[in-house]
Amino acid sequence: MHRLTKKIIINAGIYESRVAILNNDVLDEFYAEREGTEQFFGNIYKGRIESVVQGIGAAFVNIGTGKNGFLHFSDILERSPEMLDESDDFIIEEKKKSKSSDIGSLLKVGQEILVQVVKESVGTKGPRLTTHLSIPGRYFVLTPFDDSLGISKRISDASERGRIRSILRSLKLQKGIGCIVRTAARGIDERNFKREMKYLLNLWGRVKFRSKKINPPGCLYEEYGLILRTVRDQFTEDVERLIVDSRDMYKKIARFLSFFMPALKARMTLYQGTTHVFEKYGIEEEIEKIFDRKISMKSGGSIVIEQTEGMVAIDVNTEKYKGKKNVEDTIFKTNMEAARAIARQIRLRDMGGIIVIDFIDMKSRSNKMKVQEALESCLIKDKAKTNILSISPIGVVEMTRQRMRKSLESASYKKCPHCNGRGLIKSDTTVAMQILRKIERSSHAIKKRELIVKVHPDIFNYLMNNKKSMVLPLERRCGKRIKFISDNVLASEDVKIE
Repeated sequence: MHRLTKKIIINAGIYESRVAILNNDVLDEFYAEREGTEQFFGNIYKGRIESVVQGIGAAFVNIGTGKNGFLHFSDILERSPEMLDESDDFIIEEKKKSKSSDIGSLLKVGQEILVQVVKESVGTKGPRLTTHLSIPGRYFVLTPFDDSLGISKRISDASERGRIRSILRSLKLQKGIGCIVRTAARGIDERNFKREMKYLLNLWGRVKFRSKKINPPGCLYEEYGLILRTVRDQFTEDVERLIVDSRDMYKKIARFLSFFMPALKARMTLYQGTTHVFEKYGIEEEIEKIFDRKISMKSGGSIVIEQTEGMVAIDVNTEKYKGKKNVEDTIFKTNMEAARAIARQIRLRDMGGIIVIDFIDMKSRSNKMKVQEALESCLIKDKAKTNILSISPIGVVEMTRQRMRKSLESASYKKCPHCNGRGLIKSDTTVAMQILRKIERSSHAIKKRELIVKVHPDIFNYLMNNKKSMVLPLERRCGKRIKFISDNVLASEDVKIE
């Protein structure tokens, strides 16, 4: 049986961090985080109740991020799972829940409150909040206001679960504090357990101390950025190699690994090639395809993806089965290929919310079930929670996927001013990032001391107004002076480097 090889490739740029996860050298997951773009997911805040709306059983909390956060009464009364490891399910002791659903009896306008962001703001909606705070580590998730002790269901071996339970009992946590053991803790010795628990408890101590010193609204704890978060959550025993293209980030990750997971440190490599690391591994070309509306498949069929703020619609088409004797078999094979392709696209684009998939209609009930099973199998290791409903008689599958952050498309594109959002063009930020990366890649091939870079007027204005601070570091890295020129002949995504 062919062994699955997994790599994590990190491009730590001046202005943007990007992470690609490859399975057998095929891009399987992609994430990006831009310098200066605020990320609130996972952060803990001291907030102030601005309003309480009885009709929807929710309060709006000022946490100082611009938009008031949304706090539903279920996120006050019930244990909230969103901040746990998205890839894990947990066995947790059932706790008694308050029978009150009157949010007015729990919260008052002007009241100070500790909350955590469990979902980024989307469109006009503010971030979703919970009062059930949790601080994730490599092996644990510390739950300061919930004394439950849980173990990941993915640790299935009875003796290992027993070993972990005995270690948990020996930790003797303070009353009211609990923890969840993550899948990565499988086989970890007691010393590492205790060291990380001490670290998380100290971190929680600093959060409590700061909460007494500051007035609301204010941030008490910031979640890791993309790169360290990926290393913490995804650099596991099944990863063959972690490749980083920045010496500074390499050193930062090395320090992190030395403390949390020294056994994996030898698997990290500093990439020093002249070709950009994403081009070296064929990732850049694949990233461009992520935004294609139509995805062609080897069978000759295709999938078409339409994404809106409210839902995602995916249509499966086949174009080359006409004239074939066994039409049902051809449609079945196309749908099976589509199920695998759709699962990959859902992960790559980080699509969330309601997703409706319209497979090509099949007569055989058995074939319909096999297609659904293929889709479920491909999403079983998805980091986000998914719920897939049974395929309908006409071949439609409805599913939901946990949405914690903006999808890759909504983060990279803006509404077209000419069609009022019915189509899409890349945002100025996305185009500017692409141009800066292209300059860095091309600079070594141009022997001049000064690079002349011609761009569309909108991009020129954006670079001058928003990214001027990025040009100087780029000049130092390239060893050349860079001069931008506005050229209204160029399309918005075009660039000329001379």
